[in-house]
Amino acid sequence: MSITIKLPPDVEKRLAGLPDLGQRVADFLRDELEHEEWRKARYSDEARAIVREGLAEAERDKAAGMTREEGFRRFFEVYDRITAQIAANQ
Repeated sequence: MSITIKLPPDVEKRLAGLPDLGQRVADFLRDELEHEEWRKARYSDEARAIVREGLAEAERDKAAGMTREEGFRRFFEVYDRITAQIAANQ
């Protein structure tokens, strides 16, 4: 496989003399692939679905005009209720 990417001219110029650039890029991409595989194995489909739903809800709230501060306030309200419930059940 070969990949062509357009680099900003200043970056391209600075990379010109870097030894073994192709190998370094391949190593970086291999590490990224291993990280992605680890991430997918670590988190269940259900957990990823919950994150996607949360991000979608955050976008809806943002579009509705909710401020970041209000979002954090609501988050910590829920967090406090959950931790209180966990503490009560221990």
